[in-house]
Amino acid sequence: MTEDIGGDPFVQPGAVHRGDDQECAYPELPNLEYIIDGGPTDDTVEVIKKYEEHLAYWVSEPDEGQTDALINGFNRASGDIFCWLCSDDLFESKTLQAVADNFTEHPDWQVVYGDSFWIDADRPPIRCKKEIPYNRFV
Repeated sequence: MTEDIGGDPFVQPGAVHRGDDQECAYPELPNLEYIIDGGPTDDTVEVIKKYEEHLAYWVSEPDEGQTDALINGFNRASGDIFCWLCSDDLFESKTLQAVADNFTEHPDWQVVYGDSFWIDADRPPIRCKKEIPYNRFV
């Protein structure tokens, strides 16, 4: 599984590292690749360097926007399941395991997605954002 963490404007350290007691954010997913692409103007590069041993690849350079960064990251990925996480977003603790389990249980599926919680840095979830059911015409 490949997680491409977008680099605009700051990669949250918790996206790569949960804390001092764990080496990487998802030890239960040993084949998880972290690929970081972005051109930050803050101290993101120093944070990335601190955890680079856990990254499959990272680059800090200008690109042509988020879509270009995603294409570059996905082109570097070697996994079967791709996803991306923007720099100001977080996954709940079991999200990636649930995704992997769904694809294992339903090998004919090509996409999974789910609802999200809107949060800010200072308080619990503000509200749930429900996604519309899948419709191939939307």
